[in-house]
Amino acid sequence: MAGLLALFSLSGMGLAGEENDLWLLLSSFEDQEISISALLDLISSEGYRASMDEGCVMVELSCKEVFLIPNGAERGLADLCLSRPIHLPSHSAESGKSLIRRIPPGAVRRDERLSQSTDMLFIKEIGALDLPSFPEGGCLEGSRRIGRILSERGYRVRYMFSPGCDGSQGHIWVAAEDYDQPGTWIAVDSLAGITTDDSYYRSSYGFDDIEHLDDVNPTWTIL
Repeated sequence: MAGLLALFSLSGMGLAGEENDLWLLLSSFEDQEISISALLDLISSEGYRASMDEGCVMVELSCKEVFLIPNGAERGLADLCLSRPIHLPSHSAESGKSLIRRIPPGAVRRDERLSQSTDMLFIKEIGALDLPSFPEGGCLEGSRRIGRILSERGYRVRYMFSPGCDGSQGHIWVAAEDYDQPGTWIAVDSLAGITTDDSYYRSSYGFDDIEHLDDVNPTWTIL
């Protein structure tokens, strides 16, 4: 299995990035019969420091240890736990043989970088739309609604997400592609509105479907 999942770079990432990248790896594939040993081989092949630990896989991140349990028919390959599980579910003793990809290659892009549109007519066109504004903390619902409005108007939309640190929820915003200058974008934030700030044209992750947010935002399990 080595080399099969060579999707992520582990260098230079903060703790939030490590957790998110690990969760994206787990979310990207499905195998209802994967064993602990096969899961360990998979995680290790991606450059993580991992080991077998009392019926689960322990992964050593920069500042903490996390624990993985094969989750059978649930979404993705494994549950992610902050502490060693007390009650371990039964799992297959066979090696995983039915690994399938859930997320198409390129659907979730790491270290997204966008070129900013300089077309003032396009920028004014986006500014003339009745896009909603949301208070701080409402970026998810705001981005969902802004993205829907832009898509309904025929614009190609990109969602930009950067995880938070120290317990913060992170931030998501939207970019619309300039159809007259393909490959250039204008960013729209649910609080700040249209922005030309360079920081809004790069993010930890980018995706065209907002549902992929669940694939990069870890869901923590207590067992």
